[in-house]
This record gives sequence, structure tokens and C-alpha cells, in this order.
Amino acid sequence: MRDHLIKFFYIFTLTTGCLFLVSGCGDEESDSSAIEVSNLPSKPIVINNNFSYPLPDHTEDEPSLKQVTGPWFKVGFQFINNSDKKLIIATFNAEVSAVGNNSVAQYSPSLDEIEEDRIYLTQPALEPGETRTPEVVFYFDALPATDSSSYSAEITFTGFFLEPEAENDLNPIGRFEKKIRFRTE
Repeated sequence: MRDHLIKFFYIFTLTTGCLFLVSGCGDEESDSSAIEVSNLPSKPIVINNNFSYPLPDHTEDEPSLKQVTGPWFKVGFQFINNSDKKLIIATFNAEVSAVGNNSVAQYSPSLDEIEEDRIYLTQPALEPGETRTPEVVFYFDALPATDSSSYSAEITFTGFFLEPEAENDLNPIGRFEKKIRFRTE
């Protein structure tokens, strides 16, 4: 009898713990699914030529132009927070593939290179119900050559949720992760 009680207690504890873990994961997934992310433009155009653009707030010690090497495309992202929590998007990872080739270009920008005073992609946090198109655009350049000049991209955004009344980002309450996919023209 004692062995049966121990087995019952063990199975009950294990089952309850698993249900707790699964229910906790579900909240995080539903929070992430409440966030809409889209790329602008929806089908970026690939340019094969190189070009340079002026860097904002450059110093004498740093070059004033950023070189972009073809083939390249430019894209920005729009975020819509349909959750009841604040959202900070910290960074993203991108994988760009040449359509028709087996080559893949990994692209993971350093946020320090994007804008020196920007800590996160979305700073301040996106409030519940807020739509934001960041002023930052990204140049995906030096891509693998392809006959069709067509690429597919998969972007994974990561960040965290905060309580709506949070005054700083020191107490995150959940992880944010969202993938989007798009193709170029």
C-alpha cells in the first residue's frame, strides 16, 4: 500500500509540474502571437551596384560614409503591439538565401553600428495597442550572387514583455520571439 501511495504522489507531482510548465509556456506564446510584425516594403528590390551613404553624427576619427556592397536591399519593420503588456524588441537575427542557389548569407547586425545611442530596436517600449515603424532601416548587403537577383529572408526578432505600469526594463515578465519571412523582387 505504501508503495502505491508513493507512486501516486510521484505521478501526481510530475503531472502537476508538467501542466504548470506547459501553461506557463502557453502564456508566452500567446503574448508573442499578439504582436504583428511586417517588413516595409513588403517585397524589397535588389540593387546590384555598390553605393555609400553619410553616417549620422560621425566624428573625425570615424569615416563619414558607410559603404554598401551589391547585391543589396533595404528594409524596415513595423511592429503592432496587440498584447496587454509593454514590449521591448532587443535584436534580430536574419538569414538571407539566394533563390535558386544553395548559398546562404547570415546577417546579424550589431546594434552599436546602427545607432550609438539606441539600446534596443524599440526604445522606449511599445505600449499596449501601439503601432510603431522604427526610423531605422537595414541594408542587407554583400549577398551571394544569383542569376535571378531574388532572395528569401527569414527574420527572427527577440525581446521581452513588461507589465504595463513598468517604469523601466529591469523586471521582464516574459520572452518575445517572432519570425517573419519575405522575398525580394
